[in-house]
Amino acid sequence: MSDIIVKRREQFRTEIRKQNLEKEFSKKRFEKSNLIQDLNECNNLIDFELKFKDQIENQIQLILQNPDNQNLEKLIQLVQQLSAKYSVYIIDHNIYKTLKHNGLDLNLCLNLMCNLCVEPTVVKHIFSDQIQKERLTQYLNLISGNLFEEHRKLYWEFMLILSNSAHTPFPFLKQVFLICCEELIQCRNSTTQMQIRILPHLIQKYPQANQFYWEALNSANSEDRKPWKCLLHFLKQPNSDVFCCDQLLLAIHYLVQHAISKIYYEYIVTSELMFVLQSNLYRHERTMVRSTKLLFMIFEENDTYFKFINDDLVKLLKITFIDGQIEILKLLEIVLRKRQHFLQLMEQYHILDMLFDILRQDISTTMNYATLNCIALSLFQCTEIDKYQKYIQMQSSTFKDILERFVYDTNKSVQQTTEYLLRAYFEK
Repeated sequence: MSDIIVKRREQFRTEIRKQNLEKEFSKKRFEKSNLIQDLNECNNLIDFELKFKDQIENQIQLILQNPDNQNLEKLIQLVQQLSAKYSVYIIDHNIYKTLKHNGLDLNLCLNLMCNLCVEPTVVKHIFSDQIQKERLTQYLNLISGNLFEEHRKLYWEFMLILSNSAHTPFPFLKQVFLICCEELIQCRNSTTQMQIRILPHLIQKYPQANQFYWEALNSANSEDRKPWKCLLHFLKQPNSDVFCCDQLLLAIHYLVQHAISKIYYEYIVTSELMFVLQSNLYRHERTMVRSTKLLFMIFEENDTYFKFINDDLVKLLKITFIDGQIEILKLLEIVLRKRQHFLQLMEQYHILDMLFDILRQDISTTMNYATLNCIALSLFQCTEIDKYQKYIQMQSSTFKDILERFVYDTNKSVQQTTEYLLRAYFEK
C-alpha cells in the first residue's frame, strides 16, 4: 500500500513539474519570445511550429478565453512572429467574440486586426467564407459607432489594409468608399491622410464603378453637405496638407479619366475645378505636377478652360523645377496646336523666344525633346501668319545656331527632330 502511495506522490510531483515547465514556457514565450524572434529562415520557423504546435494553440486558446489588454499584447506578438496559418487559426476561433469584451483597449483590438489581415491569405480566408465575412462586418459596424479620435488612425489603417487586398470583394469596398465620403464631410484632421489614401486606390481599382463613385461624392448628407464640395474646399485652402492634396488630385485624375465621354463628365470638369487646379500649381512641386497632368488630360478632351491658366503656364515655365517644366511643356504641346492659343501666347509672352531660350540652356534630354516639340508646333503656326513669317526670318540666324547644337545629340529623337526643323524652316 505504501508503495502505491509513494508511486502516486511521485506521479503527482512529476505532473507538477511538467505544469511548472509549461508555465515557464508560456512566461518566456510572451515576455521575450526568444525562441523564434531571431529565426529568419522559413524552414526554421516551420520546424518550430511543428515542434510546439500544441503549446502554441493552447496559449492562443488561453488568451481567447481570458481577454484583457495584457493578453491582447501577447497575442499581437504571437501573430507577428508566427506564420499566417496561426492568423487563420485565430480568425477561425472567432476572435471577434473575444474583442467584444468590455474594458479592452480598442487600439489594441485594431492593432491585432491589422496584424492579422496584413497577410493576404487571411483576407482571402475571411471573404471566401460567408460566416467569417459576416463576423467581420458585424464587428466593424459595432466599433464604428464607438470610435474616439484616438482610435481613428488605426481604424483607417485597418481599412486601408483591407482596401489594398486583392481578395476584398467590391461590395465591401463600396461601403468603405461611402465611409470615406462621410469622413470628407466631417474632415477630421487626424484621419485625413489615412482615408484619403483609399480614395484614389479604389477609383483606380474598379474603374467600372466610376459612376457610383461620382454619385457617392456628389450626394448630399442629412445636413445638405456634399463630399465633392468638401473635397474641393479642402484643395482650395492654402494651409492644407500637401500629401492629402496630392492624393485628392490623384483621385480626381482617375475620376475624370474614367468619366470622359460620359454624361456626368461636365459636372466634374467645371470652372470651380479649374480654379482648384490653378491654385495647386503653386502649392508644392508634387501638386504642381499632379495638377498639370490632370490639365493635360482635360485639354486633350476640350481646351475650353485654357483661358483659366495660360498666364500660370508661362509664369511657371520660367520659375519651376525641371520635372514641372517638362509637364508644362507637354501641356503646351496641346495648347499650341490651336491657332487662337498660339497667337495669345505669342503676342503676350513671345513664347517662341522663351522656348528657344530653354533649349539653349540644354537642361536635360527629356526637357530638350519636349521643348523641340513645342518649337515645331510654334514654327508651323508662324508659317501660316505673315507677320510671324517675317519674325522667323529676322531671328533665323539665332534660332538656327541654337538648333545646330543638337544635330549630333546622342538621343535619336532629339537629333531627328532637330534635323527636321533645320531642314523645314532654316535651310534655303
